[in-house]
Amino acid sequence: MLSEAKITQRIASFLRRKQWEILAIHYPGSQAGLSLRCGSREEVFKRRRVIPDFIAKKNNLVLIGESKVVWSDKDARKLRSLKSDTLFKRDLVIKALLDFDCLNDYVIQPAIACSIMDQQKTIDFPDLVIFKVLSNRTFIFNQATMPD
Repeated sequence: MLSEAKITQRIASFLRRKQWEILAIHYPGSQAGLSLRCGSREEVFKRRRVIPDFIAKKNNLVLIGESKVVWSDKDARKLRSLKSDTLFKRDLVIKALLDFDCLNDYVIQPAIACSIMDQQKTIDFPDLVIFKVLSNRTFIFNQATMPD
């Protein structure tokens, strides 16, 4: 079984081979991740921060992902909520040094990379890019809006 760190490493290599620009990588236990705020203006006291395991960009599509050994519905729901979170998108553009003038042009695409998954559970998340990471290869299990 692959560790979360190995899954993160493999997904970064996979994305680089597909000509994605890696903006941030956060390995489990490391203190140096891209911490991004999320939550609405009305929820000032409920705002939280997320540190995605990987962030990659290709054209105007920004992939925000979590690496998991085993599929997690909780993480899938969390990632889905970030897709339309304006504070998160703004923080991402500023901290990842993206062109702020193009803020509204960027599309956030949530993704999960995992080694073990119950395919039945992933059916509820057709809007996520799901990577299956095995010891000998990585492939896209559910493509959503991911370009080649």
